[in-house]
Amino acid sequence: MNQYPILNTLKGLLQIVGYAVLVIGFFGSFASASSPAVGRDNLDVWLLILQLVFVLAIGLPLLILAELVTLFQDVARNLSMARFAAEDISKRVDALHEIEARRERTRT
Repeated sequence: MNQYPILNTLKGLLQIVGYAVLVIGFFGSFASASSPAVGRDNLDVWLLILQLVFVLAIGLPLLILAELVTLFQDVARNLSMARFAAEDISKRVDALHEIEARRERTRT
């Protein structure tokens, strides 16, 4: 009953790419920081921090976009339900008006 199957595909791809960027980025950052060629001076620490910030700056927006796709689907579903509920209420009000009109006709 999914109205937007392409959005589920997009959401899945964004999540896969987002998690892959985070995992590969963190492992790559720590692997490059722990290599024997890297010294332990202040510049190397700042470079590690900068790499981790860039990994987060790329990976987290991808995961946020995936959640925005879910939010869009929820909003669309809720609006659809609200429209059907409003139509149902309109039909019930019309039925009540019709019943009231019948009562008035039978009284006279």
